[in-house]
Amino acid sequence: MEDHMAAYLRIIREDDLDKTPGASPLAFAWDGQEYEIDLSPEHREEFERRIAPYIRAARPVKQTRDHDGIHPEAPPQAEVRKWLRELDVPVCPSGPLPGHLLTAFRSALAHAQGVQPGAGSSEGPNLPVISEEDWQEAYRCNLSRVAEVNLRTVVDAGGRFPGEPDASTMASLRGLERRGCMKDGEVTGVGMAYLELLDMPYRW
Repeated sequence: MEDHMAAYLRIIREDDLDKTPGASPLAFAWDGQEYEIDLSPEHREEFERRIAPYIRAARPVKQTRDHDGIHPEAPPQAEVRKWLRELDVPVCPSGPLPGHLLTAFRSALAHAQGVQPGAGSSEGPNLPVISEEDWQEAYRCNLSRVAEVNLRTVVDAGGRFPGEPDASTMASLRGLERRGCMKDGEVTGVGMAYLELLDMPYRW
């Protein structure tokens, strides 16, 4: 009997300072320029500790525009932290939250109110509405680049893969079903939420 071996791609994010594994992205702005750096929990704590006195002494500036036009007012940090804790997303108890988490909160809130932010041309009768549970599962997904491309193809086609997929693509689609991003050949709310997160300015 022929043995079948599954291949998995595991992405490990390293600290940009010392290459320590297990880092997470941190977004910040300085002198009008936006930056992102991957930091370990220790370096992130050091960064927040050093910048905290300047933030306390600084005056908040309300942002009104971003690169694409109108920039919505930032939601209350405490409310976002509460939402993230409910999703079991690790978050620092103090300090400014990364921009991608604020964007995720606004997107989830919009979905809860019946709005589909960022859907663009992907809107269609076969595309599901994203639930809170879908966001929670999407945060835990870690898809390969090939799987992400196939998932986007499904969404762009209105919810199902167009045409007859070859053996390799079929295996990728089955992998998406195992991870909850598809079911019975159709994209799920988890798959939609994953692409929403993927399209945010900063990866989670």
